[in-house]
Amino acid sequence: MSRHPPPKCVATTGDPYAVTGVIGLDAAPVKQLHQFDCVHMALVAIHFRAGPCEDAPPGTSHMELSRMINRATLSAGRRQLATVVTGVLASGGLILLASSPVDAASATQVVTGATLGGVLTITAPGALVLPTLVSGSSTAAASLGSLSWTDTLNDAVVSSVTMAATNLWHAAGAGLYIPWADFTITVDPTVTGNVNNSGAAATVPVGSPYTLTGTATTDFATYSTPITLATESATSEGTWTQAANQIVVAVPANTTPGTSFAATIQYTVTG
Repeated sequence: MSRHPPPKCVATTGDPYAVTGVIGLDAAPVKQLHQFDCVHMALVAIHFRAGPCEDAPPGTSHMELSRMINRATLSAGRRQLATVVTGVLASGGLILLASSPVDAASATQVVTGATLGGVLTITAPGALVLPTLVSGSSTAAASLGSLSWTDTLNDAVVSSVTMAATNLWHAAGAGLYIPWADFTITVDPTVTGNVNNSGAAATVPVGSPYTLTGTATTDFATYSTPITLATESATSEGTWTQAANQIVVAVPANTTPGTSFAATIQYTVTG
């Protein structure tokens, strides 16, 4: 039985439905196949030990290539199929054959950080202008503003926030100051914690509203006895805000008309 040289059917690039590459024996491994408008099963590497095969001249269409391959493969008893690699070409797709594993590499990054020392701070509200002081009357309730404090000492000590005030002062003498005993403080029952706080939340003790007390003075430097606005537990760490504390001033009837007064409110956090 005569043996024919291996087929070397080379596809052309003029046909839009053509396979790009070499079809036949001893061709280099097929690396990629271009898309078809429909799905085809193509024999892309065929080694025949026997059987005729036709050389494909340049410009051979895909249909003619298929007929040539069919004539070779249907020569029963005259050939032996050694290697068949099949590929499916799908419309809009590109299929890679005989691809090799992808190489990969990795590396690591060390991230470090350090904390600052713990802090215990408090921020008082801004200046407050009271409603007009009318002799013999009480003012409307005035907001004391937003109070905030931070405790990150992490020392297992129970912290608390207090407030005290001096007299509303103009000068010494009857009618020239309004004592802090005439101040009424209403404490905001809600304390808002920062989202990153840890431990138990700060709480507001019962007792509000408060009338300030202490040893009466006739100066502008002595503070009243402190009242407690909020407390924390031994595990509380973070920042809190109390934004709705209020003050009412009962103005004595003998207060000097046409006079401006000033007082100082002191906020303290301990822990």
